[in-house]
Amino acid sequence: MNKRDSYIIFDLDGTLLDTSNRQYKLYIQLYEELISTDAKPLSRGQFWTMKRSGYSTVELLPREIGSSVRQEFLELWKERIESTEYLRYDSVFDGVTETLCYLRKNDYKLFLLTRRSDSDNLRWELDEVGISRYFLDTYIVSHEGPPKDAVINEQLGELTPADFVVGDTADDLEAGNRLGATTIAVNTGIRNKERQTAANPDLMLESVNDIREESII
Repeated sequence: MNKRDSYIIFDLDGTLLDTSNRQYKLYIQLYEELISTDAKPLSRGQFWTMKRSGYSTVELLPREIGSSVRQEFLELWKERIESTEYLRYDSVFDGVTETLCYLRKNDYKLFLLTRRSDSDNLRWELDEVGISRYFLDTYIVSHEGPPKDAVINEQLGELTPADFVVGDTADDLEAGNRLGATTIAVNTGIRNKERQTAANPDLMLESVNDIREESII
């Protein structure tokens, strides 16, 4: 397979989009609504460091918070996190648009594969941030849905090392490994390097832009 036939399958959140602001905004909003303890919410830096270490948002609440409040927090989180009110806080990482444009001009076939619950709001967001036009197709997997590799295999068939899966979590990297693609981890998302290394990616980059700037592919 030559370069013109190669697929590049991108994850979205944490790979192309910076979602840290959205997540922290909602964490603070729900904290103010539901938490009555004197304990202060985490700073943005503390919040994101712990999320990247593998903690769920509910696990970041004060220990004395009861199970009923935790459950309400979780339900409201799921209800609001993909609403347009909060999606507006997402932003494309610097340089990503230029990288996607470069790859398309060099005849790579770009696809987007992401876990989201609200497909309508996802497509709204992709149009808002201006990157939908770079992808030949977008595949949406629900949070309770099948493994990503099953979706890729169904939609695109078998992959080879000439194809690439790019993401920031084990969900992305392990899927690419199972399919036999070359996997690229980027250090911009919700999991830190230690957790990415455990997924055995073929390459570890600081950001998607290193693909272009260092002529990785």
